[in-house]
Amino acid sequence: MCFKQKVLFIIILYFAVIFNSSAQPISVIEEFTIKPGLCIVEEGKPCKQSFIFSWRLRQVIEACLYRGENNQSLHCASKKKVEVTLFMDLNLSDQFFLRVNNNQAQQDILVRQLTRDVRQVRRHVWSVF
Repeated sequence: MCFKQKVLFIIILYFAVIFNSSAQPISVIEEFTIKPGLCIVEEGKPCKQSFIFSWRLRQVIEACLYRGENNQSLHCASKKKVEVTLFMDLNLSDQFFLRVNNNQAQQDILVRQLTRDVRQVRRHVWSVF
């Protein structure tokens, strides 16, 4: 490759990287988590527990937390970093959304029911006891 071809190749590569990275919109939401993300209950009983919802934004702007497709917000805050504890009563797994302007992030809380089979002690075939 001659010098002109190398320079042309570097320029094309440079613009490809610049335009590719600028084509993707940067989300205002840096992080959105729910702890714990799993609730284990006895069969037929609801999950009644406190959950910690936390998020971090790139700038100070109002963000609201929603449960499922419900349009009523659970909590709103105008901070870069938020951590809120909410007591939830869940019968089934549910989705939670953090909405900021046109951006949205989703996290799920999974509800798993223990059945009798799961709690039985299983012995290996080769076990003496």
